[in-house]
Amino acid sequence: MADEAGIVEIEAFRAGSKAARGITANQIDEAIAAYNGETDPAPLVFGHPKSDAPAHGAIASLRREGNKLITGLKNISEDAIKGVKEGRFLNRSIAFWHPDHSANPTPGKWGIRHLGLLGAASPGIPGMSKLTFSADETAIESEEAPDTAVIFADNPTSTITITEGGTKVADTKDTVDKAEFDAAVAERDRLQKLVDDSNEAAEKARKDGNAQFVATMIEQGRVLPADKVLFTEILNRLPVEQVSFDADRSGDLGSEFKKALTAAEPRIIFEAVSPRGTSEGGSNLSTDQITAKARKLVEDGKATSFEAAVEMIEQKGA
Repeated sequence: MADEAGIVEIEAFRAGSKAARGITANQIDEAIAAYNGETDPAPLVFGHPKSDAPAHGAIASLRREGNKLITGLKNISEDAIKGVKEGRFLNRSIAFWHPDHSANPTPGKWGIRHLGLLGAASPGIPGMSKLTFSADETAIESEEAPDTAVIFADNPTSTITITEGGTKVADTKDTVDKAEFDAAVAERDRLQKLVDDSNEAAEKARKDGNAQFVATMIEQGRVLPADKVLFTEILNRLPVEQVSFDADRSGDLGSEFKKALTAAEPRIIFEAVSPRGTSEGGSNLSTDQITAKARKLVEDGKATSFEAAVEMIEQKGA
């Protein structure tokens, strides 16, 4: 992913439109001229956190292309990459320092504070296209223009306006008071929590599925009971991103590992290890019979686990 320098570009803002609310190309040029991506890079964040943290990347470079502000991102976190690829981030929004803000690192000039990736509650905002990586993964693209630009100023009542697609400075008839601004921030945080909760639930479901898969492999004799924790932890730690193995095969490592394990010869042949586990006719129990007996022992509360039930069958012909 990214170009040779590890930079991924994304359009962050469009000047001159109604949504830009007065921010011009000249002000973009001013912010670009004042920006130093090496000594004081602005972070890539989720939403618009007041603390500019946690950072999920950094803005390495800025350039203007007509009325568009293009940001070059570096050190993008796996969470951010995954979120874009899975469609959990629908848009993006740039945060500016107002020239008069007391914390502005370049006083008297427009500055860049951070770039926020925006999520939305399922099923998403109707009509809004998702961010996607370009074919060569050197850019993040969207059919939609960037969303609301936030301006951080010392006097929010008179300088911050939240509208569809932009902000406006120093026009009191269009501004909102601090209570409205804080309410909008709270709603944004609520939506972000929905995204975070959804991600947490998906991760729990993935790990539960891995544990169930390993339990099934133990039942089939393909994994030794003693290796249960080992194989479960291996599956949990394998990355879920798609990779290419050769020209005709691709997938995520976890799924491919499961396919290989499912196709492997059993490491335990139950008929061989359970000579005393015989049926009424005296013949050795089949794998299916041992599996059924072991499950019944667990269901009846006579064994604490499938592995323990198999051991009981081996020892007593239960």
